[in-house]
Amino acid sequence: MPRMTADAYLAWEREQPTKHEFFHGDVFAIAGGSPRHNVLCGNLVTALNNALRPRGCAVLTSDQRVTTVSGGRYVYPDVNVVCGAIETESRTTCSSRNPSPGSSTTGGARTEAGITGPPVRVNG
Repeated sequence: MPRMTADAYLAWEREQPTKHEFFHGDVFAIAGGSPRHNVLCGNLVTALNNALRPRGCAVLTSDQRVTTVSGGRYVYPDVNVVCGAIETESRTTCSSRNPSPGSSTTGGARTEAGITGPPVRVNG
């Protein structure tokens, strides 16, 4: 796949039947998860919601595209946490741009939930 600008990626991604991540011009297809992966993510979302909702935080699933480097990187983390209002990027309302520090990937969310051990992103 040829390199893309962030704007070209965002326009192209809207038309795709599957999700893709973007990293400084390179686009990567995202593979589906295994049942085990989905159970782990579901349990993590439940635990985080229970723990963080009273603090005014929202727990978002892998359907939410996130950017922390505007125009440089767009990802679909397994779980991400936003405390306070969810902010979207100016070029698209479909990208959250303010995940809570350390929680925009499964590894960070595990820390928020008090789960110890090295962060692992399970992809299959």
